[in-house]
Amino acid sequence: MKDYFSLLLLPLFLSYMASAIAETPIQANLSASYTSDDNITRSTNYYEVSDSILGLDASVSYQIPINISSFFSLKASMAINRYQDFDKLSNTRPGIQASYHIRPTSGYTATRYSLSLGYEKRMYDSEQREGSAIDIAMSAHKRVTDRISLRAGISKESVSANEKVFESDNTRLYLDANYKLTENNTLYLTFGSYEGDIASTSIYSKPPYAVRDDAFLDLSPARYTYSISVRMSSLTFGDSYAIGSNQAIDVSAYIYDASATDYLDDSIYGYSNGDYTGTIYNISYLYRF
Repeated sequence: MKDYFSLLLLPLFLSYMASAIAETPIQANLSASYTSDDNITRSTNYYEVSDSILGLDASVSYQIPINISSFFSLKASMAINRYQDFDKLSNTRPGIQASYHIRPTSGYTATRYSLSLGYEKRMYDSEQREGSAIDIAMSAHKRVTDRISLRAGISKESVSANEKVFESDNTRLYLDANYKLTENNTLYLTFGSYEGDIASTSIYSKPPYAVRDDAFLDLSPARYTYSISVRMSSLTFGDSYAIGSNQAIDVSAYIYDASATDYLDDSIYGYSNGDYTGTIYNISYLYRF
C-alpha cells in the first residue's frame, strides 16, 4: 500500500510546487506510465522473466540565459518505479543535472548542441542493487523541415552498487527521427547502440562470479546473477499525441538484441553464451506545467 501512496503523493506535491512557481522561469514536468517488459532478467534460453511496471516521473528545471544563442540549465528530477510481481526491483531515483545548450548559427534549421552532466541516487528495495549513477552526455538536434527533425547523441554512464555484479560502465549512442504527421500527432523512430556491462540472471551458478539474486528468491530453480559485457542494438518506434499545448499521450515499443562480448565459459550461460533479446512496451501520460 505504501508504494501506491508514494505514487499518489508525488503529483500532488508537484502540482502544489508548480502553482507556487507559476510566475517564475522554472518549468515543471510530470509523467505517469505503464510498462510491460518481457525479459527483466536479461536472460538467455528459456529462463526469461516478465513483469509490468507502474512509473511516475517528475522534473523541475531552471534556464539561465547566457546570450542570444546559448543558455545553462539546472534540473532536479524524481522517478518512482513499482514492479507488480517482483517488488524488490521497485526503485526510487532522485537526480540532478547540469547542462549547457548552444545554437551557433541562426535560422529555423540551425543545429542545436548540448552537453550535460548528471548524478542519480538509485534506491532499490533490493539491497544488492542500492547505489548511484553518474552520466555525461552530448547531443545534437536539427530541424530538417517543418515536419521532420533529427537528434543524435552519445552518453557514458558509470553505475555503482552494493553488489559488484550490478555495477557497470557503458556507452550509449542513438539516432532519433521525428515526423509530425498531423498538428497533434508525431511519429518517432530511434536507433540505439549500447556497449558495456549488464547484470544477467540465469539458473547457472559459477562462484565467485555469480551471486544469488535477492529479487528472485521465490523462483524455482534458483536464480543467479552475473556481470557480463555486451554489445546491444535497439529499435524504438512510437507515437506521441498532443492533447492541447501542455499534455500528451505517448505509446512506444522498444526492441533490443544483445550479444555477449566476453563470457567465462560456455557452461555458464547455456547454449547461447549470454546472448539475449527482449521487447518493452510503454504507454505514458505527460503533463507540462
